[in-house]
Amino acid sequence: MKTYIHTYIILTCVVICASLSASEFQTLEHLKSLTQLKSAQLTEKDMMQASLNNPKALVAARYIDLDFDALSIIQGKDQSEFINLKNKNISGHYLTVDVPDMVKPLILFVENVQNLIPEENITTYTGYVVTSKNQNNFFTLSMQENFLMAKINFGEFLYIITPLESDDNKHALVKFKKSLMVRDTEDDVIEKSKKNVNYVEKSKKGAGNVRILFYFEPGVWTTLYATLSIAEMNAALNRSGVSPNNYLSIAGTKMLNTPFTGLCKLSILYKMLFRNNQFTNIDTDLISYGADIAVTFVKANTGQDCGFVNSFGIYGRVGGIAQSFVANDPFAVIADTYALGDLTSLHEIGHILGGAHAKLTANSYQGLFPYSQGYMHEDHINPNNSWQTIMGSYGDGNDDCEFQGVYSSCERINYFSNPDSIITYNNIQMSTGTAARNMKLSLENSMPIVSGWRGNPVQIPQAPFLSATSAQCYGLNYVSWWTQQSTITEFKLYKSFNINFTSPTLIYNGQNTQTNINILAFGTKYLRIKACNSAGCSAYSNQVPVDRYPTCN
Repeated sequence: MKTYIHTYIILTCVVICASLSASEFQTLEHLKSLTQLKSAQLTEKDMMQASLNNPKALVAARYIDLDFDALSIIQGKDQSEFINLKNKNISGHYLTVDVPDMVKPLILFVENVQNLIPEENITTYTGYVVTSKNQNNFFTLSMQENFLMAKINFGEFLYIITPLESDDNKHALVKFKKSLMVRDTEDDVIEKSKKNVNYVEKSKKGAGNVRILFYFEPGVWTTLYATLSIAEMNAALNRSGVSPNNYLSIAGTKMLNTPFTGLCKLSILYKMLFRNNQFTNIDTDLISYGADIAVTFVKANTGQDCGFVNSFGIYGRVGGIAQSFVANDPFAVIADTYALGDLTSLHEIGHILGGAHAKLTANSYQGLFPYSQGYMHEDHINPNNSWQTIMGSYGDGNDDCEFQGVYSSCERINYFSNPDSIITYNNIQMSTGTAARNMKLSLENSMPIVSGWRGNPVQIPQAPFLSATSAQCYGLNYVSWWTQQSTITEFKLYKSFNINFTSPTLIYNGQNTQTNINILAFGTKYLRIKACNSAGCSAYSNQVPVDRYPTCN
């Protein structure tokens, strides 16, 4: 069921304090690493799970111990002093991760902290790899109790942290060569005839908050896949220049009763489209959860023969498949390992939102608008330098990135096509030509439509009241907000470097009414917050200043 946040004005300060007590922090001489590599070899069973059905791409796999304290450490007065804030959720700080085959750890910068599912104790972190010059080196990390799932892009490699199916909370850290990762097949979108796309689907508009109901086949890590997919999609929207009014959120999650044994992705999608078996009540679920679209995560199976002669099934239950922009059938199916190993979740959701592939043929889905297409950069001198945006696909070498078996060296980068010269990848524009592909513009136009397909029974909320207090410990600031409104499903906290609040960045979003932020350098920064629900987001709240404190009391 849809869950709303109920918050009330509190006159007595509970969360915000003048300074940290001694029991709330610990002084350290160096950063702790989130991961500690273990020497033991993975068992055959654990190796099969950790490899994500990518044995040829696998470079290294190690058991790891996790130190969750690493997620809440800030720098002190210099590089010789660090403060462990003991499991406080915080943004604006550095995080180190030990990985196989590297002497020095990867250094990650946490840009945003998110709590994406109501009443679920899940924290998601997004940001970028500091030690790299490659523009596509981002990370997403979700933690629930003692379980953690993460995806780190670094140069030609992809690092995955995944829980293992065991009773002792084991985790593995796996290193893949991205050019050898198993890819999705090109036929991954179904298009209804244009006469079935009626005026309501193309004219009725909401606020841009597209809410997703996630179904899960038994055996799939439920909420961690959902939060990683949503966080990764919203980060891609932001870096691609899409307005912050257009974003995804989680309406709910639902575990299905029985597995889809022997079925491939097209057959499973048909069950959703025709409301068969476990999807008989899918329309009721959409209304009950307040969702605009529905996505089903299933177990991947690259060896499964689906009985088709084309790429809908010839390589097994791989990648994903979606129904293109149709209000009555806004559905997609995604294989779980592809949600981690590739950008399949973002790609298939992009199809529901009207996006098409790059370099279309006469028989291809053409997209909602003439510009609703991905983009591919072809390097004919060095094909390994070729890349494509999120809506690119893997074809036969003539229409998209070359598809050889289940491998392709053409990387799918975490951007949507955008002809704006300001947004580039390694100094190359993400769309060129007179008929420029522009998924950024397509999403700006389609997401408000999709968010209005099922109507908005509530009103846009009013802005909360925002407050921030220094913890008097270097960059740590406590931030909280208050409201008496009962229909709020999410808050969005922004930071700007100037008093006029230009070029703000999102540093927290979720259902909580307080968070912690770290200010790295001296100089006043400014915060504002918005309250959101299915009807949209409020105006900005009052503005509050934050700064760095010279010591830690």
